[in-house]
Amino acid sequence: MFIRIGKKTCRIVFALVITTTMGTAANAVPIYNVTDIGTLAGNSFSTGTGINDNGQVSGWGNIHAYIGSISGLTDIGTFGGLRSQGFGINNNGQTTGSANDVTGRKHPFSSDATTNVLTNPGATGVGYAINDSGQLTGRADIFSGPRAFITDATSGAITVLGTLGGGSSVGRGINNNGQVAGISSISGNTTSHAFITDATTNALTDLGTLGGSYSEGNAINDIGQVTGLSTITGNTETHAFITNATTNALTDLGTLGGTFSQGFGINNSGQVVGSSDITNGGQRYAFLWDSGTIYDLNSLIDISDPLFGSITLQEARDINSFGDIIVNGINSSGQSRAFILTAQRNPAINGVPEPAPITLLGLGLLGLIFKRKRK
Repeated sequence: MFIRIGKKTCRIVFALVITTTMGTAANAVPIYNVTDIGTLAGNSFSTGTGINDNGQVSGWGNIHAYIGSISGLTDIGTFGGLRSQGFGINNNGQTTGSANDVTGRKHPFSSDATTNVLTNPGATGVGYAINDSGQLTGRADIFSGPRAFITDATSGAITVLGTLGGGSSVGRGINNNGQVAGISSISGNTTSHAFITDATTNALTDLGTLGGSYSEGNAINDIGQVTGLSTITGNTETHAFITNATTNALTDLGTLGGTFSQGFGINNSGQVVGSSDITNGGQRYAFLWDSGTIYDLNSLIDISDPLFGSITLQEARDINSFGDIIVNGINSSGQSRAFILTAQRNPAINGVPEPAPITLLGLGLLGLIFKRKRK
């Protein structure tokens, strides 16, 4: 049996649940305010992929890549072709991604932090991440198969990285020490594993799996921790992971209740963001993993925020040093949008310490009510 309740009642219940958490533990759960960043002129949607410590974000709309903030989006163009996509941004405001030339071929790019003019490092392919020195990593399309690459911080020249024995590799994340995380096929090309590189030699180290046959690395922080996804023992489920910076051992981050989760972003505090289903094969929701607990980000929006209860956050892509997050989801009109989640800086104002297990159950039930109501 499902009891229908109004939005006002839901807000009151939610507030009461939050209030009961006060004083139950020492660590505060982040609470967020939300900004719908809109779209580029003439575009119908926006997708967000990266956020830096200045609150600048990267992503793309229907056709072109953008750099933006809560103040709006700027189109950063192409190499003369029709399309571009933005994937990463560093703390200097440089972005990377792929842009088409006049023949339609994709090229990785880095943008100028002031003019947003695009520079091609000299290959076809895609740039997925950029560090504060301006080094890129991504996928270079070469005749023997796609390969991960890293660029030189001074000259911008591309160095093609190896593989874990198979025929292909892709760099997905790069830290300020020049370490790359990504995915590579293994010997025999039967499956692929996440990897991390040595900052000096660029040699790839296989990060293994959570017991299954497949894994991929999506992001790396300056400590050397990697997040991504891996199948678990039996290959029946796929879970997000975080690695130990010393041993490279994988820790399973679990899910929001279903059988799938994926880590997309990680900051230097070890907070991970990503996407997870709440039932087997069901709709996916954005999550934050912090200090051993995974949270549905939909339940961490400030109840006084104008967008509370009217949007659905589906995929968190990146998190900065302050805990601010770039998330993709659906707005109140059913349109796909990128949202900036700004962490409230003073937990004492929030009054929301770490919730007890019974409180988390209440939050989960309330979130389910909202989601069913929206459906």
